[in-house]
Amino acid sequence: MPTEPPALELAHAPGEGWLRLSAGTVPGRIERVDLLDGARAVATTGIRPPQDGSAHDLDLALTPWDAVLARPTVVVYYRRDQPSVSAPSPLTRAAFRLLPHQIKDLTMTPEDRSGQPDLDERDLVSATFDFGTSRAVCAITNNRAIYMDRGTLPADGLARAVAVAHLSLDPDADQGLEIDRRTARRPQEGAAAWREVLGTPPLEVNHLQSTRVRSSDLIVADGRAEFADESVGTQQARRRGVKRYLVQLKEEVADTGMSGEKLFHQVYQRFIDLVAKEVGLGKDERISRVNITYPTKLPPDRRQELLAVVRDLAPRVEMTIDESAAAAGFFLLRRFGADSLLGVEAFKLHARCPEGPRAWEAPELWAKARQWHENLLVIDVGGGTTDCALVKAAIVDATPAEAGDSRGRFYRLQPEVLASGGRMHLGGDLLTLHIFQALKRKLNVPDEITKFEGLQGQEAEQRRAAFDALWRAAEEVKHQGLKKENARDVTVRVAGGQGQDAGPGGARRIEVGLPAQAAAEGTETVVTAAELTALMDNAVDQIAALAAGIAHGGLHTSAPAAAESAQSVDHVLFSGGSLLSGYLRRRIEESLRARFEEEGLDATFEVVFDPAYCKTGTALGGMYLNAVADFAVAPEDPLVCDQLVAGRSYFDVDSSNLRVNLAADFHIRQDTASVRREPVFRRGLHLYPDGSGNAYAESAAFPVSSKIEIHRYDVSFGQAHQSDGDTQWAASTRVSREEARRLREAGVQVRFEIDQEERVTMLLCKGVPGWRLEGRPQPLPAGLPALVDRTGPQDAPALAVSLYVDVYQPGIGVQRQKPLLAAGLPVPPGGLVRRVSGRTLYWRRPDEAWTPPGGAGAENARRPDFEVFMELPADALWLSVDQGGALRLHDQRPERPGVPDHMDLLTAPPGSVFQQVLSSGTRYEKTKDPFSGVH
Repeated sequence: MPTEPPALELAHAPGEGWLRLSAGTVPGRIERVDLLDGARAVATTGIRPPQDGSAHDLDLALTPWDAVLARPTVVVYYRRDQPSVSAPSPLTRAAFRLLPHQIKDLTMTPEDRSGQPDLDERDLVSATFDFGTSRAVCAITNNRAIYMDRGTLPADGLARAVAVAHLSLDPDADQGLEIDRRTARRPQEGAAAWREVLGTPPLEVNHLQSTRVRSSDLIVADGRAEFADESVGTQQARRRGVKRYLVQLKEEVADTGMSGEKLFHQVYQRFIDLVAKEVGLGKDERISRVNITYPTKLPPDRRQELLAVVRDLAPRVEMTIDESAAAAGFFLLRRFGADSLLGVEAFKLHARCPEGPRAWEAPELWAKARQWHENLLVIDVGGGTTDCALVKAAIVDATPAEAGDSRGRFYRLQPEVLASGGRMHLGGDLLTLHIFQALKRKLNVPDEITKFEGLQGQEAEQRRAAFDALWRAAEEVKHQGLKKENARDVTVRVAGGQGQDAGPGGARRIEVGLPAQAAAEGTETVVTAAELTALMDNAVDQIAALAAGIAHGGLHTSAPAAAESAQSVDHVLFSGGSLLSGYLRRRIEESLRARFEEEGLDATFEVVFDPAYCKTGTALGGMYLNAVADFAVAPEDPLVCDQLVAGRSYFDVDSSNLRVNLAADFHIRQDTASVRREPVFRRGLHLYPDGSGNAYAESAAFPVSSKIEIHRYDVSFGQAHQSDGDTQWAASTRVSREEARRLREAGVQVRFEIDQEERVTMLLCKGVPGWRLEGRPQPLPAGLPALVDRTGPQDAPALAVSLYVDVYQPGIGVQRQKPLLAAGLPVPPGGLVRRVSGRTLYWRRPDEAWTPPGGAGAENARRPDFEVFMELPADALWLSVDQGGALRLHDQRPERPGVPDHMDLLTAPPGSVFQQVLSSGTRYEKTKDPFSGVH
């Protein structure tokens, strides 16, 4: 990145403005210039015809403005000259923060903001916190500083591209043009070259940075909690593995006198203070938005409890992105590089069209597409947990029809989680625990020496110190023995001082200080490579089985039947500090490829691992997804359409699909019966918005029982490596056996709803669950027969006509013939409710109900097809029909007719419902916690 300011000047007089650019400041043909004040556009000028900024000094007239500029930035949009390429080069952007001496006749007055709107929250610093089991890191979007970009390709990325595509580039030519020209007939190599060019995290250009990594160990003393790195405290006051208390925030954190709620409030407040200091925020500045990543396996009620604890720490505190999706976000940040629009073009070259093939596999099919995607399998092995997710990273050409076949395109990145899951006690700490236990055996350390659960005073401190010393030795054995691709012997000797790495040749030597009652000084043992391999094998197999099952389930449910064979995992993304071990990366990859082959999946995926960002990538990826979406514009905006027609392109991120389709299977266990093999909710199930920001799906009915458990399966049901303790997700024991019997006799059944947070709600229903249909009914069109026919058997009401949404499409004709509500459908006491997504409602009589004009024998009578019923307003999200035939429109899903207690259903009218949000079934298991004091 250049360190000197660019050669440009901004000048203005009343009603006029100019921008002077020296030759070479922008290396291409300039099409547009924006003048920004912070995030606000002050002046926008289209350059017609485009001006060559690479060879000539330019004076560009700007649209006048009348505001005092506090933080002026010039953004120049240009295309590099590529005469030998038929397709237009991507529109590139260069942004320049103007310094005071570059602005003529304009006084900088950042303190005087009179007459200007208040700063938007986006203008300040946003932060994404990733609090792991072993380390804590924060990424920020710092919109106070915009860095310069001269549009040059990064030298290290260019060198990698030359090597991977076997290119010999002319050093005096445009490097982007050279890559395109020399790989024109080799699209696969061209895609690989561009991937390498853009394969460096462009943090500065995206205004991203990460703070330094801190240990997640805490020093807790006198009712205060601080990061161990920031505080001088004794080892006895040091607390490891506190992340486990996210599961039970109400519990007291051992030996601290503080609940998990109080501790985490202090931890995140301290985190915010340290980050503000590290990035140099002034006394009047603040971090305006905090997003907290969370383990994929952490249930929604636990997330909501944590969110409630920390909600007051910033104006906006959110938990919207889990750790595996955030890791995928970092990969996408790398792929799109320093220029998002250029990155989109490079991404498309290597991505799949919706049917599955890539450009070199089915060129014509690929070229016709308006969506391209890659399937990313994220394996994030942290200190305490392993999270996996199959993410479909799709680029959609969302250019609106109003822009026609414009040169400019509106591209939208839509990452979608197809399947996800994790293990709460499967990570680097578990591997260290295996070595810890092996060292105890090999050094003949008495079992109780390192156990401190429930102890107080001096004895507890001595045992905790012995545990810490042996734990540090086990960590060092892991690091030294598993650093390379092949495991190595490590010698451990009991002595004073810190661990050492002093062995000759391939041998490693570790010294560990232990109290005399633990092991005699001079005691020595060797942890062999074979022993290390054996200790790791079970964990490696579990990680590979989890990842392969998630990949198989996600690909199976997401692909159309005709395209299933063409879909596969394109990239496996390794993330997490534990995977700095070359041995673990190799073994997990080998095991994963073997499992892919066993399950009939393509095992030719590419493995991606960035050792420089393995500890910070999750925070940066989550911040990237949030930051790009923050500054998005709407493609339907008339001004945006005008710019698309003029040739300007846009890039946007839509992360709403991170939780739209269910990513796992959910099964039910009732009373003492085994888990049902047929899912209550199946992975891939689409969830429908209810108008309040939530999305949900409803299950079939089941008999009422006294004990209900919902189990979540990341992989196929019945996998041997998953126990019930690992899979239980939600549970209810509210109903006694006698109450369950009485409710069943009264016709009460149980159903379930699940939302996009995978929160499960139990509905005890008197018959078919009803709705509370409020509001004024819609007037029915003249001549329409009654919507509901009550002349059926036992006067059971049923729909007399069928209702359809958006049957006709202009220029296309009949497009949809599946009814929203079909004639003959019974109308229960609570009415019928349906989600609507169109704008025009049509109706149609059933065939047998129609009589031709002039009688049954009338000649040439033709049954009318569809007739317009009504135009639906934009805020109509739901439609209801009650037993009386009244039709209503709703902007939110209607509520159920609820009762306060489940036994009230015995006397309640049909359709009544008792609802209960089920509590999480996740349990803390101290035997799986390395720091519980029982090892």
